[in-house]
Amino acid sequence: MKPNLILLLVMSLIASVMTPVGASNIGALMPDPVVRLDPADLTVQMGSPFTVTVMINEASDLGAFQFDLHYAPSIVQMEAITLGDFLASTGRVVSPAGPNIDNGTGFASFGGFSFGTQPGPNGSGALALARLRAVGAGTSPLDLQRVQVLNTRVNPQVPRVEDGVVTVKEGGEHKIHLPLVLKDYHVQP
Repeated sequence: MKPNLILLLVMSLIASVMTPVGASNIGALMPDPVVRLDPADLTVQMGSPFTVTVMINEASDLGAFQFDLHYAPSIVQMEAITLGDFLASTGRVVSPAGPNIDNGTGFASFGGFSFGTQPGPNGSGALALARLRAVGAGTSPLDLQRVQVLNTRVNPQVPRVEDGVVTVKEGGEHKIHLPLVLKDYHVQP
């Protein structure tokens, strides 16, 4: 045999012995995470603040995430984005990345990362809370874009993304109820 072929066979044998059984199929066994908005469809009154939660389902050893949220700035304005409690739920130290909010173009970017010796969380939970305000009547998409999910070993996971929508209604009919005062009113028998 040629020396290069022998070296290749030896390296392949060492790699197969050092790889835990089933490790090459871990990705196939774990479902892809889903990053979604909750609620996905809501109706609010103009002028009202409201909160949309960026959720993850089917997370596996979550270590970090990032997303962009696009919206119609003439209908809603972003006020703040904060970390949800899921990323820190296993005791890892967490830190936000952002937010970067541009209400002129209807764009917000946010993320979070963690570090520590504990594993990252698995399952479902809140990644972030986005507080918005309804500023104009109409319907605005709430589109998640450039969503990234990483495990604690900084390996990317390809999430499925579910966007949302918000409908803003103008204030309802305003009624003023005044007390009825009748002056010098006498009932005649």
